[in-house]
Amino acid sequence: PVLSGVRVWNSPNPFKTDTHVEFELGASAEVEVAIYSVTGALVRVLAKQSYPAGRSRVPWDGTDVSGRAVASGTYLARLSGGVSAAARVTLVR
Repeated sequence: PVLSGVRVWNSPNPFKTDTHVEFELGASAEVEVAIYSVTGALVRVLAKQSYPAGRSRVPWDGTDVSGRAVASGTYLARLSGGVSAAARVTLVR
């Protein structure tokens, strides 16, 4: 697939309760959308599935894999699957 872009969509930025990782694919593809700490530690996999060409979005509620609220700070939303791209996400509690 051709990845034409990935961005975090939220209003306002930074976010307090939830946000959406938004991305656009040039062709349908199997992708993984995950949140990482700035040190590279996996926080949570939000989705791993096939998406059609075009724009899609995946919500994140500011929790880790165990459902616990993560600390305020900057995180990376990463899209991978043949190609990869990342966007910064800032959470303020």
